[in-house]
Amino acid sequence: LACLVWPDLALKRSTPVLDELRKALLDERKLALDDEDEIVWAHACRALFFARSAELEPPHAERAQAKLAEIARALGAAQLQSGGWRHEYPNAFTTGFVLHALHRASPHGGALPQEDRARAAEALARVRGENGAWPYGFGRPPKQPIGSACRAPWCELGLFVSERSDAARLESALALAFEHHAALAAVRRYDDHADAHGHGG
Repeated sequence: LACLVWPDLALKRSTPVLDELRKALLDERKLALDDEDEIVWAHACRALFFARSAELEPPHAERAQAKLAEIARALGAAQLQSGGWRHEYPNAFTTGFVLHALHRASPHGGALPQEDRARAAEALARVRGENGAWPYGFGRPPKQPIGSACRAPWCELGLFVSERSDAARLESALALAFEHHAALAAVRRYDDHADAHGHGG
């Protein structure tokens, strides 16, 4: 995605690299489709790439749109009855990320039915703490927002693109993440959950 958005960073190499990456991202055989724990990331992250490809690469737009339709169907099939999505288990930050990816993909052929997006937004809205705290899964949010510093931006963004939040709440979530970025960076290589506040996830 970085190579696509900022090709001038490696202009001589970006075209062949993008061609190779695009070929891999289009190939479903490259995916561990039976891995229910992590497959959601393969679909959602590819959706972000192909949405930008549809916007920035006219020669590849038609193929990107076709792939986005496939990805949207896969994400729709992976949606839980509760409305959210799972990463190892149902959780809010995965749901927020998927809603963002679908929001980006929607204008380019990667739309999910409105009722399905609304179910996901409702699942997210039910677990948001009034103070901006978010649970790790879909349970009760922590008492203090500090424990959800890492996941708050994705969760809030999911609500924002679903028109269930506003710019002030999203800004607060981002500010919280940046405020505790140093603590997150310090434990990232070992364990994102290692901090005393349980920042990770």
